Amino acid sequence: MSAIITPPPTPIVLPTKFDLLTENPVYKPFRYPWAYEAWLTQQRVHWLPEEVPLADDVKDWHKNLTAGERNLLTQIFRFFTQADVEVNNCYMKHYSQVFKPTEVLMMLSAFSNIETVHIAA
Repeated sequence: MSAIITPPPTPIVLPTKFDLLTENPVYKPFRYPWAYEAWLTQQRVHWLPEEVPLADDVKDWHKNLTAGERNLLTQIFRFFTQADVEVNNCYMKHYSQVFKPTEVLMMLSAFSNIETVHIAA
């Protein structure tokens, strides 16, 4: 009868190069604690569009603004919404493809998420 030989576990190999373009093989220790702090700060101030009271603004929109003023504000709102779409695209499609440390990706995803809140608002 032959013995079953089990290979030794593969050790975690830390990268020899530590930069923003090299991913972490582990969650901690953080190489960029400032990125984690930015993620945490963003999480603590998270909000949703329905949490913002707009009743007075809606009343003003209908009763106190001229058609020209409403049109101007509509165009400004569209501009800001589209800008938020573009910023979100940069976080999701560009920055997250380049920067690799976990804590940096956490930060970028939190920033991206709040852009989606801005878009929906």
